[in-house]
Amino acid sequence: KEVRRAQWHVTLASRALVLARLGKLEDSKQIVGDNFDPVSTFTSVEFGGLYGIKSLAYLAYGEPTEALRWAKDAIHANPREPEWHLLAGRAMEYLRKKSTRFSGLPKEEISYFKKAVDLSDRANYVLYLAKIYVQVIRATVQHYAHDTTFKNSPLYQEIGNLTRTTVELYRKILDSHTNCSETQIRCLNGMLKLPRQYLNEDEMKTIIERISKEANKSKKFYGTAASFYLKIERSNRKALTYFERGSDHGDHQCAMNALRLRLKMRQDFDVEGSLLYL
Repeated sequence: KEVRRAQWHVTLASRALVLARLGKLEDSKQIVGDNFDPVSTFTSVEFGGLYGIKSLAYLAYGEPTEALRWAKDAIHANPREPEWHLLAGRAMEYLRKKSTRFSGLPKEEISYFKKAVDLSDRANYVLYLAKIYVQVIRATVQHYAHDTTFKNSPLYQEIGNLTRTTVELYRKILDSHTNCSETQIRCLNGMLKLPRQYLNEDEMKTIIERISKEANKSKKFYGTAASFYLKIERSNRKALTYFERGSDHGDHQCAMNALRLRLKMRQDFDVEGSLLYL
């Protein structure tokens, strides 16, 4: 409700622009003249909505620099709206992923996601923050994989602390969403990307076994369960079982992984026939 006028403003402006480009200038002028509320009458919350919508549009069309600029304007107009902090963080995430250069911990980017979580405890915000932490942890460990001094550095300790924090974020969501298998699958997926020494393997197995008994579980579950048995239990046989079940339920990635795992296990099977399921 707070940004309804901003949404209407953007919608009408888009219609007016389309009509103008089609040469229907009078129709375009009529839309603007009859329906537009002057932006001078907007509240700070509505200005935040207007800038936030612009940021979202730029992000959707692959323009993260402009998206970040408008997200910062939205935050300036309405600093209490967590969505604008999330948008700024997402724009910075986009820019980070476009760069091939490792530049250390993206502290400004992280700060936007943390602020969104501080303003709202919605599960999606917490899961997004945890996902960013996972990306940062994996990128840092990969960058220093061949550096023999890394494990004795302060950064290594910082990454260890960040990993513990990430696990706690996932456990917080697991505890508060015991009846939502979809959310629990998202948590397990993120946790499986972290070093196993930080994970509660028995707890994860219990969750997987419980979800496996549900009648209408998401097809995403099969890939998650397979990854657990591959990484944690080191059981190719169990992993293959779940990859194949996922393939039977139409999961393309599971089908590919089942094929790869069968080849790795050197089982006799019809490769050409298996490809028909992809």
